[in-house]
Amino acid sequence: MTQSETQEIRANENGHPCPSWCTQDHGRPLIPGKPEHGLSDGHWSGFNAQAGGLMTRLTQHPAMDTEPRVCLTNTYGMNPVFFSLDQAERLATLLELNDDPAAGLLQAAVTTAREAA
Repeated sequence: MTQSETQEIRANENGHPCPSWCTQDHGRPLIPGKPEHGLSDGHWSGFNAQAGGLMTRLTQHPAMDTEPRVCLTNTYGMNPVFFSLDQAERLATLLELNDDPAAGLLQAAVTTAREAA
């Protein structure tokens, strides 16, 4: 059974198909209450589980990104840092050496993006 037989293929307002991990509501205004600023066209995953006060999520802007990026942020969603998949994987390796629980978050985000490709 293909994806189209099991579920509707989602896309942003420009028709760019959503990756399987995208949970973004593309009908939502970019700035809440200000529809004149356009709709949210970037692809975002939901936040992964938390570890050590950090969270990760995947993002991809169709006009700028050729592959997903990993967003690492605190549990309040503030101060985001964006990594390519390769950078996130290398950072996860470094964190694993220090038994940092964030290593698993980064590696899980990279695995999700690569499996969806």
